[in-house]
Amino acid sequence: MVERRRAHLLAALTAAMLAVVLPVRADSVSDVHTGNAAFGEGRYEAAVDAFTRAILAGDLSPEAMAITFNNRGVAYSELGDYDRAIQDYAQALKLVPGDPTAIKNMRIAHIRRATSETRLGEQDQALADYDRAVELDPSHPLAYLRRGQLQLERGNAAAALTDLTRAQALDPANADIGPLLAEAQRAAAEQAKLAAGPAPETPGPGQPAPPATTERSQPTPAPTVPPSLPTAPPVAAAPTAVEPAAGPVSESIGPERRYRALSDVNLRDGPSNDAARIDTLAQGTEVQVDGESLGWLRVRLPDQRYGYVYKRWLEPLPTQP
Repeated sequence: MVERRRAHLLAALTAAMLAVVLPVRADSVSDVHTGNAAFGEGRYEAAVDAFTRAILAGDLSPEAMAITFNNRGVAYSELGDYDRAIQDYAQALKLVPGDPTAIKNMRIAHIRRATSETRLGEQDQALADYDRAVELDPSHPLAYLRRGQLQLERGNAAAALTDLTRAQALDPANADIGPLLAEAQRAAAEQAKLAAGPAPETPGPGQPAPPATTERSQPTPAPTVPPSLPTAPPVAAAPTAVEPAAGPVSESIGPERRYRALSDVNLRDGPSNDAARIDTLAQGTEVQVDGESLGWLRVRLPDQRYGYVYKRWLEPLPTQP
């Protein structure tokens, strides 16, 4: 009920903002409202089309155009087109510099794109996106967490330790960070030990001391390859850690329907990435879904517990006859 009131409040606020910033052109206003409605129904392609018509009309005020670019970026993000989403958020920021909603959504889009790039093995591109996310909001922990895990997987333990320490300082209640931070500490200590080389031997009784050598005459140690680093279950691929972008929201409650997890995914106790993780659904787990809030599905487990999973990571199963 609270979320429904919140959704209604957001719709009313959006309408009020548009009434102030939009010039008197019914078609443009109608296209923006049509886009918002389509987004709320999960018809993201239709939302993109409606927002594009409003943008191409060319008669929106700068503030209204920024709102429309931002909303279209959210729709692109839901479609997985992060390149276009980021371009739209950049346009919104040109029109309204420093807009907090556009900055937040751009950060989220960079993290989502980095997650996708990591799965494709494009680690350099992923690191660049995580860097940009940190630059956009140095006070948010998720980019540090994801970048730290990726650095750990690449064998860069010192960089991973720095990022994961920062993530824990920003989000001390996040249970995903602790195991990765401990692994980074062990790996960093091991790499420092390898870099230092073996300790010099102490001659035993009656044994001559080794001849003194200058630093120049010391043989250069061969480079060592750090051992493979075991990692915790990949946080970077944990779908529920993907933060939903701000923008049009929807809520629906109806009869339960069966869904299946598309991959290992965290189950949280509320419709937010900031909500506590209460369990993990293994890939292929079937659950009952009885509602949606802010893009998160409320699921019921076989043991009758409830939690939330972001809807991109669940697929509906055919209705049983």
